[in-house]
Amino acid sequence: MAKKKRPASANAAPAARSAPSGRGQALEVQSEAWWRCLVENVPDIILVVDGEGSIRFVNRAPPGLQVKQVIGSNLLDFVSAEYRDGARGWFQQTMRAGEAAGYEVAAAGPDGTTSCYEARIAPLVYDGTTPAAVVIARDITERRRMEQALRDSEERYRTLFEKSIDGVAVLIEGRIALVNPRVVEMTGYSEEEVRNSNPLHFVHPEDRERAAGRLASLMRGGQEQRSEYRVLRKDGGVLAVEALSRRFQYDGRPALLSLIRDVTERKEAEEALRESEERLRLLAEHAQDIIFRYSRADTWKCEYISPAVVGVAGYAPEQFYADAEFVLQIIHLDDQETFRQMIEERWAGPVELRWISKDGSTIWTEQRNTPVYDESGQLIAMEGIVRDITERKRAEEALARAREQLEEGVERRLGRDPYGLTFRELTVLHLVAAGKTDREIAGGLGISHLTVHKHVGNILGKMHASSRTEAGVRALREGLLS
Repeated sequence: MAKKKRPASANAAPAARSAPSGRGQALEVQSEAWWRCLVENVPDIILVVDGEGSIRFVNRAPPGLQVKQVIGSNLLDFVSAEYRDGARGWFQQTMRAGEAAGYEVAAAGPDGTTSCYEARIAPLVYDGTTPAAVVIARDITERRRMEQALRDSEERYRTLFEKSIDGVAVLIEGRIALVNPRVVEMTGYSEEEVRNSNPLHFVHPEDRERAAGRLASLMRGGQEQRSEYRVLRKDGGVLAVEALSRRFQYDGRPALLSLIRDVTERKEAEEALRESEERLRLLAEHAQDIIFRYSRADTWKCEYISPAVVGVAGYAPEQFYADAEFVLQIIHLDDQETFRQMIEERWAGPVELRWISKDGSTIWTEQRNTPVYDESGQLIAMEGIVRDITERKRAEEALARAREQLEEGVERRLGRDPYGLTFRELTVLHLVAAGKTDREIAGGLGISHLTVHKHVGNILGKMHASSRTEAGVRALREGLLS
């Protein structure tokens, strides 16, 4: 709609009737001053428009405009397009029915921003003959922005409330006022069954007294509290939960907000771990072998060594805990280099090492190790078992001495052969002549492959034979093996 311009003096207030004289004139002048002061200082925008919607008077211009830009313009020119048809209908209805009405509209500013207004339109007679209307518009943009922000915030919190993986409960005056769907899912009770109930009704009888004390403390003004207790499900099951509770205001009333997390699986895992650790501890403490764990950060540190170390070497576990180097101090001097190499190269074992016991005696040990690595492949600990093999070593030494004595006795009875072969060399020669390999000979005699190789070399040297076959054939021909 084209803007209709009015003379510049059109923003003058509506003309008054001929002023009376005397006291009445003074009162009228004073009244006019009051009204002018009110119109000029009120924060709302007040407009007078004629029957065609043309603005005849405005007390202040909207943001970004001047009064002279507003006078003579059509009221609808300032209304946003999506509100314009509605505003035209409201204006026409007011002019036709002659009744005041209120509306909300949006107005576009010169900079492209949109403001929201709460408008009140009332009919009046302007200049005594021209039908017109007065429009009082209040800028409610900030209020609408805050209301929208509040709605958005409420929607976010509602989503968090309804979709939370933790249960959420609001307690007012000791009763459950509100729960989210997660509480219903955890307990098996419907929202209607839970609402307005005493929360202690759902707590395991053995935990109720403690839970009641926590709730009472919070209601008296206590600080935020984290607690664990058991909850009874509707189907008779029991849940372990962790609750974080604090005071807050709900609809202007003191209330408690509780975030409830189901920790049943975690508790079961912790209990299973404790039972497993207890079994391992009992096994370690009653085992005859020494069980150990050394952790490695900047230096090695003994984290655990079983009580068996007392019976094996006479040392208390506390001596190992107090000094990480203590184990090196009790290793036999001739085996310390082997021990260092075992640690540096992370030998799994078995590795035989001699210890010096508390009473000064030497103990033979057999150590097996299991390196422990972190996710990045870094060595973080060494675990293992140390077994006392002193008796076994003594038995092996006694057996070796007996074998040597037996061989010496047999050699004395058999006499010396032409080549000066020992009893063991004659035994090996007999097996060589039978076509046995070094590995077969080692397995049959219970000696190492290297020892067999050494005996074969001695035999060939003493007999001046060029091969195993030659030595075997000559021995048979000369009757050395009969």
